[in-house]
Amino acid sequence: PRMSTPDSLVGQCLAKGFARCLPSSSPPVLTAGGVVRGTDAVLPNHGMEAFGFSNNVVRRIVLENAREYHSLIATVPTLTIDDLIRALKDQVLEEEMLVRLLKWWPKVCRVERSMERRGLLLKEAVRFDATNMIGERAAPKSGDENAGNSPSTDADDDVQSVQVRRFESIL
Repeated sequence: PRMSTPDSLVGQCLAKGFARCLPSSSPPVLTAGGVVRGTDAVLPNHGMEAFGFSNNVVRRIVLENAREYHSLIATVPTLTIDDLIRALKDQVLEEEMLVRLLKWWPKVCRVERSMERRGLLLKEAVRFDATNMIGERAAPKSGDENAGNSPSTDADDDVQSVQVRRFESIL
């Protein structure tokens, strides 16, 4: 006997029929943070899930094993560059994450050329903590009252100032 493969249209019709059985709720999906409704999850896209979406992203291995379920039945939206820009506006990046973003951006632009047009908006959205940046560590000034060998108090050790900057300050 010869093996047969059903037409993909048959599978799509079955998926849509299954989805119609649950019109008021989205089927559950497994994300890195646990099981959530499909509308509350997002599908990974070119690695941008690493920049602030860790809990509600469907793991790549799960997506690869059940792509039709996630896209047709649960209708999980895919992360977009606009989602990334919105997420970056709401956070201040640490040095490690800033370096990761700066390495990721040229790579993703080579793969997905259409993202290049959003580069300026991404640049405007990025804020980073410049307190501990290499080359940004300020030595005490000679006129400072805390300069030299004066002992610091516990209160001084507990307070850490954060310098939030935008890309314009380094580019």
